[in-house]
Amino acid sequence: STNSPPPRRRCGGGGGRPHNTSAGALAPGVAWICICMLALVLALTLYQDQNFGDLLVLLKRLIDPFILYIFARRLNNNADRDAVIDGMVLGTVLFSVHLALQGMDMGQNIRVGGMMSQPNSSAAFIAAYSCLLLAQLVFMKNRKMTIVLVGALLVSIFAEFQTVSRAGAFGLCAGLLATASLSGRKWVKVVICGTLLIFLILPQLIPDKLSSRFAGRDIHNSEDLEAEASADTRKEIWGAAISMTLSNPLGIGLGGFQRRIGDYGGPQGRDAHNTYLLVSSEMGVGGLLILLGMMYQLIKRGWQGVYYGSDGVSRKAGLALVGGTIALLVTNFFSATIRDASVFGYAWVLAAMVYQASEWSGQGIQKTK
Repeated sequence: STNSPPPRRRCGGGGGRPHNTSAGALAPGVAWICICMLALVLALTLYQDQNFGDLLVLLKRLIDPFILYIFARRLNNNADRDAVIDGMVLGTVLFSVHLALQGMDMGQNIRVGGMMSQPNSSAAFIAAYSCLLLAQLVFMKNRKMTIVLVGALLVSIFAEFQTVSRAGAFGLCAGLLATASLSGRKWVKVVICGTLLIFLILPQLIPDKLSSRFAGRDIHNSEDLEAEASADTRKEIWGAAISMTLSNPLGIGLGGFQRRIGDYGGPQGRDAHNTYLLVSSEMGVGGLLILLGMMYQLIKRGWQGVYYGSDGVSRKAGLALVGGTIALLVTNFFSATIRDASVFGYAWVLAAMVYQASEWSGQGIQKTK
């Protein structure tokens, strides 16, 4: 069975006992939709030549993860919730296998994007949902399936290397460390922390494909339509984005970043390569605060699922949610992948798994003993 939890622990923290309230669960997503709509209106007001259809597509990308969350909230028993998690695990494994095979086929000096055809997006997905594989492994009692999950996790890590994404590598490390720390399994903590420590002490063990990227050597990618930004170029873009935010605290409107970045000393037409600067530029300081608040709520609810969960599904979903959200927080310092449902969607589905548990228990998720 995959539902048997690790040894329970008494915890004095955990973010407080979760309340049985739909408003508390819906509020972050509703606020996000509202700020996105305001940014859409602002863009239509400021840019008369802006294509309305393009803006609607961009708006839909931003709110799609929350739509997934609303549908997932309809699940009302453990069997359904566990089946959804199993489906996400299988999806992550298949995505990782495809990415790993593509990386081996393309060769040493090629970045690959897998099914998403975008290396940074694929790297963010793998970084976030490798934590889901680890959470599934923590709760797995079947020895044969444990071996399969260990292999799947190794494949996903190998697939991360194929994207040659520095952001993905940092996010993967942060997410797995967070997941291991909350897992309640000493062997998981020892293996994850020990492996990362070995790579830190002996960086020559890092695959050449990834170490070349960290060293600044050329890595080609014929499929990536967006030109690769060097460290110096990113500093230039980020400096211009900060100036843009300070000059327009209410934002410049949805989709306006690439249009206006040149006005503030940045390279014209370039992407922000940082979700937080992109949101603060287009949606204003209020949009950034809402985004950070939304991420905080996801981590808080995941934490509560781990420490207060009265069933294995809630605790497993909570564990994966904490690690995955932290991984996404890190990767989006260097990319803008949270805006895609294909990357952010699983996190919201996991959140729904934990929120739904607190609703059906009648009195909130019970604190673990």
